[in-house]
Amino acid sequence: MEMKQIYEIWDRFESSSLSQLELSMNGVQISLKKECAATTAAMPAPRVESQAPATEAKTSKQAEQKADGKCVKAPLVGTFYASPAPDAEPFVKVGDTVKKGDVIGIIEAMKLMNEVRAGESGVVTEILARDGGMVEYGQPLLTLE
Repeated sequence: MEMKQIYEIWDRFESSSLSQLELSMNGVQISLKKECAATTAAMPAPRVESQAPATEAKTSKQAEQKADGKCVKAPLVGTFYASPAPDAEPFVKVGDTVKKGDVIGIIEAMKLMNEVRAGESGVVTEILARDGGMVEYGQPLLTLE
């Protein structure tokens, strides 16, 4: 299944009245779900999942378990980048102090680069997301102390 097909499915799902869709084709599994939050005006992006190697799935679950306390979570599904360019320094490193609103990374979704900002101030204790790796909506990216 090509990315173009996935984006077409995603677009049609977004404009439909469906709240959930699961599809498995040629070894690729897609699960889309619309989540409505009563306290926010905007609807979160639907989750797009593909079958990943077991080691990557374990790493994701370990990251979620480690993320107790203050953490910055992914606001959408996409590819996480820790720096503004491949040859540039990362936005933050372990031990850095961040203020509320500071950029801590970028998530690429549908060819758009979206800045991820810290929701609160603190010192970076651990970076949980892998640079260049896929992240899901709500997945912890880093922890703050």
